[in-house]
Amino acid sequence: MDINNVYVRDAILYYTIQQYFNCNDNKTSQFIAQLDHFNYRSGLIHNIPYLSLQLHVSEKDFYHTYQESRRVSKHSQKTLY
Repeated sequence: MDINNVYVRDAILYYTIQQYFNCNDNKTSQFIAQLDHFNYRSGLIHNIPYLSLQLHVSEKDFYHTYQESRRVSKHSQKTLY
């Protein structure tokens, strides 16, 4: 998994947000659609504060969930081959 690939980073961020909706894709998509100032490509420095505020969680909690999502994605990639 190449974390430098923008699509990989987008997927990890989406999966992170999805964790707050019990992996419900419909609820996650609805949440993202209602956000006013969200852009996957804004970078974590901007997205973590914004998304944690919108989700009513601490930045630390969101970052931890992101790291866990990244770890799981990396592990999943290895098991696919």
